[in-house]
Amino acid sequence: MVNSFNYSYLRLDECNVLGSRIVAKVETFDVTALGLLPVVEPVKNILQKLDEGLNKGNVKIETMSVKNADGLRDDCVTGLNYYCKAYACCMDETKRMAAKRLLETIAVYGSIVRENLSVETSKIDNLLGDIDKKPKLQEAVDVIEGQFFEEQLRQAQTNFKAAVKERVVAKDEQSDVDNQKTVLELKDALYTLFQFVEVMQKVNPKPEFAAIIKQINIIIDETMAAVNIRQGRRVAEKESENVN
Repeated sequence: MVNSFNYSYLRLDECNVLGSRIVAKVETFDVTALGLLPVVEPVKNILQKLDEGLNKGNVKIETMSVKNADGLRDDCVTGLNYYCKAYACCMDETKRMAAKRLLETIAVYGSIVRENLSVETSKIDNLLGDIDKKPKLQEAVDVIEGQFFEEQLRQAQTNFKAAVKERVVAKDEQSDVDNQKTVLELKDALYTLFQFVEVMQKVNPKPEFAAIIKQINIIIDETMAAVNIRQGRRVAEKESENVN
């Protein structure tokens, strides 16, 4: 008999891995000769759909990429600003005036890093455009040797735009698969497979069916052992929080 277990303890990706491992193991036997093909194929089809739902158009990852890229961009704006402020306090008159000229240009755009993403992007584009188009500003950058911070900001802006573009693509490609519903379908399909193998073992006790059940149980036990460890850690963490 196939061991029983609680699907509710499994994460979506764990359900996918469990089903895939079971199918891979069952297919090491001659599923056609054993009459298992009609109950194995539905499981494979559902796994394919679940895999698509889990992996296609992962907007969460791309959104985090945008957030990280914006954070780095903010740091570069702040770095350029503080670099100019440092030179604005030095004793060298030429460098001090050059730094002040750059600070005046930065100040025109207000608190850049506190703007929403689109406004911040526009302001940084305009700031960098000013440096490109106005020789006095480029000269000021050269005087205080601020090319490193200027290029860092340019690269951060380019990286941010690339991250935004990737998120747009991910949203366009986002799968319409309902992962929770698909997991329920997988549960039913696996249950049908298990029942079929158990019945066949009774009515046609070939050694292959006993071997299949044994291998399925090994996979289930290994999966649930890992889940139980995770559950135990969560309980321990909660108990520790309550004590503290």
